[in-house]
Amino acid sequence: MRRVFRSTGQAWIAAGVGIISMGAVAAHVFLQHTREPEPFLFELIPTLILCVVSYRLFTAGVHVDSGGIEVVNILGRERIAWAEISDFTLGSYGRTPRMGYVELRDGSLRPLHGIRGAGSGLALSFTARAAEHLIDELNQLKVLNRGVG
Repeated sequence: MRRVFRSTGQAWIAAGVGIISMGAVAAHVFLQHTREPEPFLFELIPTLILCVVSYRLFTAGVHVDSGGIEVVNILGRERIAWAEISDFTLGSYGRTPRMGYVELRDGSLRPLHGIRGAGSGLALSFTARAAEHLIDELNQLKVLNRGVG
């Protein structure tokens, strides 16, 4: 059985940004009758990059199965066996917003871009609790799959 852990709020925001940017490009293209290729490309390329990053944020998460986890982040994916994992944590390291991390037995940290608790006020409280719940579940699965605390 394979299960995916991700912050749904972040996924929907990323999807919304991607849809809005694609809509902006489509509106710009269809509303302009005379186009010169160079200015159009300077507008299109950043929007396409934003769409790709939005898609990667939408699909970011932690895929869990009996063999370990697959961390899907913005720039790639990494497979990590249960035996290599020390702990799952939620914290802010450096200038990043509060997000999930997997601590490996060698002491290194891997970010979990799909698990975030960000925002302010009530939104921060809600997303932080949701992210804490996901991290707690991952730690429980780690214990069950490894059989060690």
